[in-house]
Amino acid sequence: MPNYDSRTIDGGNSGVKFALLRSSAFVRAARKFVKKQPEVAQDIQDTLELLSEDPF
Repeated sequence: MPNYDSRTIDGGNSGVKFALLRSSAFVRAARKFVKKQPEVAQDIQDTLELLSEDPF
């Protein structure tokens, strides 16, 4: 069994980005959270970017 990502031929990143659907509830909660803790804003943005690259 291969130990690489079987979704691509070579196991590398195919460059495909996935669309993240933002619900109004998520946007409200994220704004409220970032307003209370602004230092985590970049962490949230980075995490969402990683999810759009590979959600699996």
